[in-house]
Amino acid sequence: IYVSELAESLSLTDIQNIWSASIRNNKLTHIHGLLLFKNNNFLQVLEGDREILTQLFFKVKNDKRHRKIKLLGEEDITHFEFTPWF
Repeated sequence: IYVSELAESLSLTDIQNIWSASIRNNKLTHIHGLLLFKNNNFLQVLEGDREILTQLFFKVKNDKRHRKIKLLGEEDITHFEFTPWF
């Protein structure tokens, strides 16, 4: 689970493109989760293979559209709490 803030002002279309890319990419890697966006802030919960999630979080941390990225928690799970993104 992490939170971040938009580094720059993005249009609604840009946000929708982020959402669409998340759905597409998470489907390919069997990632489940939740993505919320409000007042230029994201909150995302991700579930899946630890190695894939580690790579994904590294990608988020290096995405120039994000700033003030804060990992709120991580833990091993025995079952998915969220439905697939597809």
